[in-house]
Amino acid sequence: MNSKEMRFDPLFMRNTFSGGGRWEIPFIKKQPLISDKIALIAYSDTRLHDLKENCQKGVHFFLDDYRFNVVYNQPRRVIQRLSQYTFLLTPDYSTYADMQPWRQLESVAHSRCTQPLVRCVLAKFGICCISYDNVEYSMQLLLLF
Repeated sequence: MNSKEMRFDPLFMRNTFSGGGRWEIPFIKKQPLISDKIALIAYSDTRLHDLKENCQKGVHFFLDDYRFNVVYNQPRRVIQRLSQYTFLLTPDYSTYADMQPWRQLESVAHSRCTQPLVRCVLAKFGICCISYDNVEYSMQLLLLF
């Protein structure tokens, strides 16, 4: 893929979602999860054609960021695997206090771009996606710029 083709690739541009703030980073609406028993499985432990007991759980991304970069870089590759689970907590990239501000902003942008993309695609499969985002910190960070 050359540079010109890349600029028109929807996965690169990710500009099909409405956003806010100076950089119009996408926001998604919160969705409640109603359940008596909530059980989670780490994204790194998910498998295609997983056991029935695991498929009744929700998927979380409380892992090192590199373990779920494929969700951001190649979301279509993981849709089938994720669609078998009951719900999904959307990925949230890490922002550490000792990170350079541009790196923190990049992490917030990755989180905000990944969440709507994953949520919209999985919604086609009827999968409940719960937005997990450190909104308060993210907004404070964005206001600095």
